[in-house]
Amino acid sequence: DRIKHELQARIEGGELPAGVTLPSEHELAAEYGTSRSQARQALRDLQREGYIMRSQGRRSIVTGADRQVHVYSPLLENVVAIAIPEFQSRYCRGLMNGFMATATKRGFQTLSYNMVFDPHSEALFLNRVLRSGLRGLAIWVNHDDPAIRMALAALGAASFPIVLLDRHISDMDLDSVCTDNESIGHALTRKLLDKGHRNIAFFSDGYVFSSQLERLAGYRRALAEAGLSPNPAWLGEASDDGAPVTDTVARVVAFRDAPTAFVCTHDSLAMRVWEALRRLGYEVPGDMELAAPDDDLRALTRDIPMEALSQPGFDIGARAAELMVARIAQPDRPHERVQMPPTPPMRELDLGDSVIASFARQD
Repeated sequence: DRIKHELQARIEGGELPAGVTLPSEHELAAEYGTSRSQARQALRDLQREGYIMRSQGRRSIVTGADRQVHVYSPLLENVVAIAIPEFQSRYCRGLMNGFMATATKRGFQTLSYNMVFDPHSEALFLNRVLRSGLRGLAIWVNHDDPAIRMALAALGAASFPIVLLDRHISDMDLDSVCTDNESIGHALTRKLLDKGHRNIAFFSDGYVFSSQLERLAGYRRALAEAGLSPNPAWLGEASDDGAPVTDTVARVVAFRDAPTAFVCTHDSLAMRVWEALRRLGYEVPGDMELAAPDDDLRALTRDIPMEALSQPGFDIGARAAELMVARIAQPDRPHERVQMPPTPPMRELDLGDSVIASFARQD
């Protein structure tokens, strides 16, 4: 900390003005009588707070005052954060509770960001992280586009501790924690196959995320193991800005060789498919059956008959916090992609018991 604080004071006092090149890690270590890793961490902290710019193979350069973030201490001392899209979601609450409980036990203060991003605002948020004063961030990335990849790559290049939640981004070397989504798709399809179904549709909301692609891969693997081939006509997309779910379901069930069951990528989509089937005159489970992850107990609370699995939100959040703490302690450690097994649905518990059980796990 002495290297960081002294350099920070010299920058703020004008002794090191914008554009000045700082000594190398090796030179700072020799000057302060410390290790090179400690000098490297001091420079990383200064970069995170916007005092300097660093790039591989070049020395650090002092930035202008407009880029510097003055962090109030101790209010924002040793803080890590989690950014998730919907606080009202039971699954997201589990992620947040697991992360915050584990990070607090490790001696960190915690912040939570609960927001819905468009691609521009998400990239802007990520671009500001290095100047936020945070020690680390766990985030559920909502979009996969070049601007967001560039922002994530900049965080990775700066060795900023970031952990992706719920999904990973291909070709990016970042820590991530999610459910074993391929196993979800496989297990849900297997449940329907075991009940005698052979014509099984797969519905997603059209977003191309690792979680949905892997669930589709699990669906295909289960069919292949049963000696079946997926019918492309039974792959439906029902995004918010696309065709209405009823129209998409009606198209799929209109085929002569129509499906008798649907695997849906998440519970809110399954609920919309269920409503569409009822409007079309089908009984569930009499004429059709559904299978989906029931993370938010929508099927349970609305009494929708459905084969289900759940994602271990609390455990994913806790593991993300552990990865972040390890990354803070050892910035150069290999990145990890953690996949956690899905859990059985909570149909054997009533809703009150499930809430009590959730709180008990946090104590």
